Amino acid sequence: MRYTTVIDISELQALYRNKNARLVYLHLALKSGYHDDDRDTISVSIRSLARDADVSVSAVRHALLQLEKNGLLQHDGERWRVKKWILDTTPTPRPKKEQAKDVTNAGQMVQRRDAEAEQYARKQEAAIAACTREELTRWIAELEEGRSLRHRGVSIKASENNINYMKSVLQTK
Repeated sequence: MRYTTVIDISELQALYRNKNARLVYLHLALKSGYHDDDRDTISVSIRSLARDADVSVSAVRHALLQLEKNGLLQHDGERWRVKKWILDTTPTPRPKKEQAKDVTNAGQMVQRRDAEAEQYARKQEAAIAACTREELTRWIAELEEGRSLRHRGVSIKASENNINYMKSVLQTK
């Protein structure tokens, strides 16, 4: 005993309503070869097919004609080639692994951006801590006027948070 594949021919209503065509297709699909040299082919006469399927010879001829017309069967000289599957022409969906990589890349980008922001904040704190009391006083005045500062490769924007931070550093000096 072995397994085989067959096409769901119930979608081909004209063919599926014909009981003899269904029976002949199923019989040919089950009896066709499965080795490399005879895969999906069968060499059988119409009379022996009629005898094996218990159908009349004219019914077998009509069934073979209908199966050929619908593309499920091909006649190659002495052999019949049975079509057991149809290649799907619809595009396959993208693999989920690729999407996971995109999410991972986005996560890495966020981590890198956060690390760079943290490093810049440390650099900004170090630049402010290295300033003298007079420089801090002058810088606070400039920030309160709305001008941004640049010191030791660090820019300090005129914001309420930066002004308050520099005032707190000035009080500790």
